[in-house]
Amino acid sequence: MPLALAFIDSPEQLLVILAILLLIFGPSKLPQLGASMGKTIKAFRESAKEVGAEANVPPQTAAQPVQPVSPAGPSVTCPKCGTVAAADAQFCTRCGTKLA
Repeated sequence: MPLALAFIDSPEQLLVILAILLLIFGPSKLPQLGASMGKTIKAFRESAKEVGAEANVPPQTAAQPVQPVSPAGPSVTCPKCGTVAAADAQFCTRCGTKLA
């Protein structure tokens, strides 16, 4: 059952909704409104299928593992986690430990 019709419990509710739409848009605009809503729903379903298909594709793995880049010039090593930081750094960028 379409989501829009899931909240309609009886035919009377559907008639009330159609009457309100008729009052708001007028009899000449209802066919155009229905056609545009149909196109919108169709486009939404197609894009949802595409997203679902993309979600099922396994992620590509990197060709080579990424090597950490050490700073050029003088550096210090964090005593807690071993991360290499610039010599003028006051705190470790990985764990936040104060550097000497």
